[in-house]
Amino acid sequence: MNREGMKHFTASAIIFDEDNRVLMHFHKKLQMWLYPGGHIEENEEPQEALLREVHEEVGVIPVILSCQIDAEIALDLDPESVAELPMPLTILCERIPEKTGGFHWHLDMIYLCTLRADAIGKDGEFKWLSTSEIDVLPTPREFTSLIRRAMLVKKAFS
Repeated sequence: MNREGMKHFTASAIIFDEDNRVLMHFHKKLQMWLYPGGHIEENEEPQEALLREVHEEVGVIPVILSCQIDAEIALDLDPESVAELPMPLTILCERIPEKTGGFHWHLDMIYLCTLRADAIGKDGEFKWLSTSEIDVLPTPREFTSLIRRAMLVKKAFS
């Protein structure tokens, strides 16, 4: 796949509640269901962007689960000059259509997060959905497999 063109860095959240439901909303412009996320701003770390975007869109702050494989093995870091950031579940390069007929790319750092279900009001734009409910909704092609991977990783880290 040729990935030439403008690239934007983004951060997104697959947020699970205690019943393994996923927090989703219907994106009117794209006409599909998505998880929360958005662009990383200048001088912002990916996890900061994720927390800011979720707070702006949903009004809550989720807990980020770092997907670091060997978190048991601590790195010997100089706290004055090096920090290890939370590891995303995956990083996808996504082709995004533009109104002009062109496109650009999102380098999307997708984080695994948790949040209590009662933190979200039932009347809001965002809804808790089970995997069986998500399976029949319009979503990006990779979404079902991405949710399944997230569930397996969450189980491994629980």
